[in-house]
Amino acid sequence: MQSCSVIAGGNQEWQTFTSVTKITSRVKCGNCSQDAASITFKPSENVKMHPPFAPSIVDSTNITWTLNQSLISLYLQQREFQIRFKRKEKSWEDARVISELRGQEWTRLNEKWLDRDAVYETQVRVKPREHAGEWSEWSPVTEWRSQVGN
Repeated sequence: MQSCSVIAGGNQEWQTFTSVTKITSRVKCGNCSQDAASITFKPSENVKMHPPFAPSIVDSTNITWTLNQSLISLYLQQREFQIRFKRKEKSWEDARVISELRGQEWTRLNEKWLDRDAVYETQVRVKPREHAGEWSEWSPVTEWRSQVGN
């Protein structure tokens, strides 16, 4: 899959995008006077948020996280999160993923999923709910030793 980034320059006061904003770009090839293509882009349908900060662990089962509030638009207040965790020696492909965390910046792990004294790693990511978008990159990893479990 090919992709690109469009970086708007100039006066940032004029770079406010809303849910109805459309940007039309014309593509020209070489010295041709005709457009090779015309592309209409809707920023609100292509949102990728910054990842949350590294999660915090409380009492081995409570995981909390926060977002950098200075990087969140007024239009991105409805969010959903996904968290993954695994034993440190396992790969991320083996991680348990918890989804459907709508708006809450915490979750509680079931003690049955954990082994006492095992070392675990966790990460979280976010995406907007009210706009079409994709998941952010995963947050930095947090590591902890479980005090509960089998």
